Amino acid sequence: MITDKLRSYGAAKRDITTGVEHRSHKGLNNRVEDSHQPTRADHEGLHKRVNAVLWNEVTDHMIVPMGILVVFVLGASLLSITTALRPVRRAAKEAAAIDAADPQSRLDTVGMSLELAQLAGAINEAIARVRHLMEAPKLLTSALAHGVRTPWRSSSWNLSV
Repeated sequence: MITDKLRSYGAAKRDITTGVEHRSHKGLNNRVEDSHQPTRADHEGLHKRVNAVLWNEVTDHMIVPMGILVVFVLGASLLSITTALRPVRRAAKEAAAIDAADPQSRLDTVGMSLELAQLAGAINEAIARVRHLMEAPKLLTSALAHGVRTPWRSSSWNLSV
């Protein structure tokens, strides 16, 4: 029999178990007390089971629902972005179709959102300024040609008189 170091165990042993060796030392009882503790192999097996349960919980309650949610959110975002950019694509097509030779060609702002209509208005003003700048050299050459002809005409009339 192995017990811890209490002296009272000796008296009880003599009364109950005669002929049995009684050893009492501080390290001898450790093996007896540790026998009911789980071993390392038991602990590792428990650890593996806990990890398996946790992994199943994570996949069932986090990864799968979050994956479905991510697909749904990406789809909804893509749909809303393409819907929001549809008027911008229409305005880009109209801008590409503007004829430089046609002085009346402009971007149509009817049916556009406020921000897009402001952008189209700014583009129309820029087109008008460019057209005005393109007319300036024509006016200059016309005025120069008139200025050169007028003194020549007046001097030729004066000579013929």
